Amino acid sequence: MRVILFQWRFEQSIQMGRKRSTIRLRARCEPGDMLSLRRWQDKPYRSKQVPIKGAECKAVNPLYLGINSADQLEVYERFRDGSGRAQYSTKECEQLARIEGFDDFAEMESWFKLNHKLKPGMGIECEQIQW
Repeated sequence: MRVILFQWRFEQSIQMGRKRSTIRLRARCEPGDMLSLRRWQDKPYRSKQVPIKGAECKAVNPLYLGINSADQLEVYERFRDGSGRAQYSTKECEQLARIEGFDDFAEMESWFKLNHKLKPGMGIECEQIQW
């Protein structure tokens, strides 16, 4: 079973089924694996973990998130064979933001910039875990 921890702000959207995926640096799971979605009761690493929901991993998608020179978040699908990547369309970015539990892509962009300290010219290779 793969334990995945979330910030408090995502608990309700996970319980309601609005948030159906998470983007992590490494998935450490594969389709068919059971997931235990949790949050910290109080301070991270200094309190108990509280279960939010159990789920089955449906897919793991390799992504690249980067900030362009105009300070905007761009999302790319990374090809599994390492041959490159394809940029998400505006519509695909909005869909991704919604299944990630955000109201829109602008909110997701702000969250990633703040929580991953992304600046223009920076990016991260990551994986989207869907349940």
